[in-house]
Amino acid sequence: MTGRRQRVWSGPAGACAWLIALVALVASGCYDSLVQGSCAQGYQLEGDRCELIVDGALDAGADAAPVADAGPPADAGPPADAAPDAFVCELPEIRCVVGCVDPRTDPDHCGQCGNVCASGICTNGFCDGEVSGHVVLIGHDYTVRHAAAVRVLANSINLSGAPALSVGVWRGQASAPASLAAEQALSAAISTLGRPWTEVDLGAAPLVALRKIDVVLVAPQPPDDGELAAAGDAWRASLHDFVVRGGVIIALSGPPTRPRSC
Repeated sequence: MTGRRQRVWSGPAGACAWLIALVALVASGCYDSLVQGSCAQGYQLEGDRCELIVDGALDAGADAAPVADAGPPADAGPPADAAPDAFVCELPEIRCVVGCVDPRTDPDHCGQCGNVCASGICTNGFCDGEVSGHVVLIGHDYTVRHAAAVRVLANSINLSGAPALSVGVWRGQASAPASLAAEQALSAAISTLGRPWTEVDLGAAPLVALRKIDVVLVAPQPPDDGELAAAGDAWRASLHDFVVRGGVIIALSGPPTRPRSC
C-alpha cells in the first residue's frame, strides 16, 4: 500500500492560551494589527488600537467593534484542536478502509474496494484466473503404481466438491497398456477416498459428456504429431467452461521419448 499521506496541523505550546487571546482580539476588532500591522476594513491603526472610521474621518471616541464575518487571519493556521485531514490518495489510487490502494493491481481491492481475487492476481482492475475448478498435470503414467503415486491422483480427484463423482477417462491416442494403467490407477485412487462415483464413457462425443461429469482423466498420450494440438484448439472453449463451473482436469504424462543413438 503506497501513497498514503496525511496532513496534520500541530499548534505551539500553550495553544489554548493563544486561542483565548485570539478570540479576545477578534472581539476588539484589532486582531489584524498584531498579525499584519494593519487594521481590518473600516478601521484605522491609531497607536496600538484600531479605531473605527466614520464618514472618512477617524472616530476617536468610538469603541472598536468586531468586523462581521471577519474570521481569523489567513496565516494564523487552523485551531489547535483541529482534526487531521482525511487520507489524500494520488490517482490511480483510491481510498478504502485500509487506506490508499491501487485498484489496478491490489488483489484485495481489485477494481474497487473490497473486491478480493480468489486467485490472488489482479491485472488492470480485473481478477486473473477466476475459475472454480482445477487443472492438474501429473508426470506419471501409472504403468508402475505405488502408494505415493496413487495418493497424488486421489488428492487431485478429491479437488472436486461434487457429492457423488462422475469421472470420464479420455484415451485419445494412448496405447492400450497406457489406457489400462490409467483405469486401474483411477479405481485404486477413488477407493482410498471412500466416495461414491461412476465412470462415464466419453465415447465419440466427449464435449457433450463434459456437461455431465465432474472429473476428466486424460490418459498418457504419445508424442504429438499435430492431431492432439488440433483437438486442444477445438476443445478450448468447452474445457474452459468445464473448469469454470468447477470441473477437474487431470492429465497423466509418461516418460519422454528418448532419441535413438546412432
